[in-house]
Amino acid sequence: MRRIGLVYAKGAMPFLEEFGHLPTDLVREDGTVGGERASQILEMLIIPGGSLVESGIKPELAREIERMGEDGKPILGVCSGFELLSRRVDIGRLSQEPIYREGLGLLDVEFKPLVCTEWVEARATGRSLLTEGVAKAQGFHAHTYGRLEGKAKAILRSPVTRLDYKPAKGEIVSGVVNKGGNIVGTLVHRLLDENRAVLQSLLDHMDITDEKYREIERRNLERVAPLRLEVGVDTEVFSRAPRRRPLGRGIVIASVGTGSGKTFVTAGMAGTLKRSGYAVNSCKIGSDVRDLMPSLYLTKEPMRRYSSIRIGGIGWSTVRALKGGMRSHDITVIEGAMGLFTGFLREEVERPFSAVEVASSLSLPLVLVINCEKGGIEGAAAEYLGYRRLAEALGVGVAGIILNKAKISKGDLTIFRGAEVLGVIPRLAMGGRGTIPEVELRLEEFSEKALEIASEHLEVERLAALARAPVVRELDYKKMRERFVEELGR
Repeated sequence: MRRIGLVYAKGAMPFLEEFGHLPTDLVREDGTVGGERASQILEMLIIPGGSLVESGIKPELAREIERMGEDGKPILGVCSGFELLSRRVDIGRLSQEPIYREGLGLLDVEFKPLVCTEWVEARATGRSLLTEGVAKAQGFHAHTYGRLEGKAKAILRSPVTRLDYKPAKGEIVSGVVNKGGNIVGTLVHRLLDENRAVLQSLLDHMDITDEKYREIERRNLERVAPLRLEVGVDTEVFSRAPRRRPLGRGIVIASVGTGSGKTFVTAGMAGTLKRSGYAVNSCKIGSDVRDLMPSLYLTKEPMRRYSSIRIGGIGWSTVRALKGGMRSHDITVIEGAMGLFTGFLREEVERPFSAVEVASSLSLPLVLVINCEKGGIEGAAAEYLGYRRLAEALGVGVAGIILNKAKISKGDLTIFRGAEVLGVIPRLAMGGRGTIPEVELRLEEFSEKALEIASEHLEVERLAALARAPVVRELDYKKMRERFVEELGR
């Protein structure tokens, strides 16, 4: 049986996709598999996405990757794994000067900032272990550094419609191969899961018959799947035994504006629910699925097409598709985009176009995350009252609130009359590069801190009890808009 390794180290997301159920062994941060050097026992290595470049890997793991490359063994790097194989990466997005992180130099390319979060149908432009006999292949982009420069042969190009949050119709290079033909890097996730032709190309390259593939799948289930029970990577925190709960419930985590801490709160919430034994699904309103990475890092769930809810024509999937996807989980935590009402008054756009419309379309309750740092507890109370009144006027209930960056006493909470206060999170000493999901992120630092804070400060069981089964309904936007404007004028 072919032994195929999957890097399992801090900052890696080994379960963001299934990789065709090919991995049979986990390669630890010291470069070993069960105490043996990876290069001595593996016949292929897969390096998953995550934040490996920002987080860094140990020299022992780097040496094992290099040895496998020198031995001509197949190596597949996806997204951050691709970046790790490159010469270097400029992680200085929003910086006036480049901030370089050195790669392993196994692929003759370097990366510069370019945000893309689209579901694409990439075009094969060259032969490789992934593209033999392949014309097109589906998958998704979720990268911050996606501008490639270098001499490595391009094997995939992705047609895109948005780059760096702006319309940009064209193509970007999304996959390359080294001169030896054994090392491939791609920015496209789920290539082996969504495209049988790509999987077959790799199976043929490695001379894996149908019978051998079934053996690999069995070993994948025995050796790799159990690690999904761990919350995060190498945390030694495991999910409790699942209890019988109703499936298919959901809740929307929204805010009064961007910068409230939704991503941090949602990640901690998802991780704590998983640790309590819930099967947790995480979704994002809009297309910037990078915000989901901390949640998925903790829950070990794969990114699916319905993970991105389309608003205004931007995103991957409809609310109806999401309802179907929710059925296999206890609870789905849906993270909003920007503020609850952002974009609501824009007419002549495809609906839904705001978080409140998505919540209305699914008949799901809201939890509001309110940042108390600038307006204090008084401003938080005013924002809560105003947003609750407007949401309820549109037929959407606010089930609870979470106060973030707050310095208050229990007595202060009495001003939130009628509100279910699900958590009060203090100001934290976090900030700057490495802790901002849409700029630069060290997943292990951000996610594990979110889990710690949520465990201490959030009433997660109470929050789970507020979740409801979705009921899809058609939006009467004209009527909703009239009610909204009417309420604003009161």
